[in-house]
Amino acid sequence: LILAKILVRMQLMCLARPWQAWIDRTDERKRLKRAAELVLSRWKGKEIAPAFETWRREHASTRSNTIKANKIVVRWRNMSLITAVARWQEQYDEQMRLKRT
Repeated sequence: LILAKILVRMQLMCLARPWQAWIDRTDERKRLKRAAELVLSRWKGKEIAPAFETWRREHASTRSNTIKANKIVVRWRNMSLITAVARWQEQYDEQMRLKRT
């Protein structure tokens, strides 16, 4: 009788673990959602929203300028590479011409 009760209790504990894990995950999701809502409500406030919007615009502008600058650097490197390849081709052609003569 005691052994049967122990077995039943162990089985119930095995069933309770996944249930408790699901409850914990649900509670954590609710906590995170409430925290996000609190942050958003603060951002929407009269003092923080304009500052955040200014920061967002500046960040986007800086990011855009960085991307543009990187494209320019890549173009310069490609132009240098093209020039170097053209010089190499000229030297190769000259060597081949000299070998033939």
